[in-house]
Amino acid sequence: ELQAAAKEKEEVEKKHAEQLKELDSKLAEVSKADETASKVFQGLDEQAKKAEKESSETLSKAEKVAQEAISKAKKETEEAVAKAEKVAADIIAKANKERDAA
Repeated sequence: ELQAAAKEKEEVEKKHAEQLKELDSKLAEVSKADETASKVFQGLDEQAKKAEKESSETLSKAEKVAQEAISKAKKETEEAVAKAEKVAADIIAKANKERDAA
């Protein structure tokens, strides 16, 4: 009876050892999966930051180009107005001169 109990105890301990080995193996798998997921999330975070930076840079460039276009259009408009005013002043002066001469 004592031998049977000892043998049963030995079998239980062997079974427990196998179960612990399986748990260790599963824990290693979970740890590896967690590490992989962590790397994936880190990569996604880096990509998101890069995309945000590039978007911000693109927006800044677009704003600069738009500002330059506005400035150029404003300058060209001012030049066109100045030319039109000069042409109008010349026409008025010529008309006044012709009127005075007549």
